[in-house]
Amino acid sequence: MSKIIKIILIVAVIALLGFVSFYFINQKSDTSSGDTPSVETASSTSFISTLLSLNKIKIDPTLFKNPFFLKLQDNTVSVKNESGVVGRTNPFAQIEVQSTSSSEILLPQINTNLNVESKNINPAVN
Repeated sequence: MSKIIKIILIVAVIALLGFVSFYFINQKSDTSSGDTPSVETASSTSFISTLLSLNKIKIDPTLFKNPFFLKLQDNTVSVKNESGVVGRTNPFAQIEVQSTSSSEILLPQINTNLNVESKNINPAVN
C-alpha cells in the first residue's frame, strides 16, 4: 500500500476510537446522573444558604432610638367589607353575558352600592 493510504487509515482508526470512547464516556455520565441532587434538594440548599447569609446581617439597635425613626407614622388604611362580597372565586374565568337580541350587548352588572358617605369637598357649594 502506498504511504498516503496508510496515513488515511491510521487517522480514520484514531478518529473512530475517539468517537467510540467519547460515546461510552458520555453514556456513563448519563447513568450516574441519578446521584445528582433533586430539584427539591437544590431549592432547599439554596434556601438554607440564603438563610445563613441573613444571619450575618447586623442591625445597630440605636436606629430604633433615633428621633427620625420615632417620628415615623403608620398610615395603614383599614378597609371594611360591610357588604360581605369578596369577589369572584376565579378572577380569570370568562364573564358570561346573556343577550336577548343579537344587536344588543349587555355588560356585566357592577355593584355600585358601596355605602360610602358623600362629602362635599367643594367649599363654594354649601
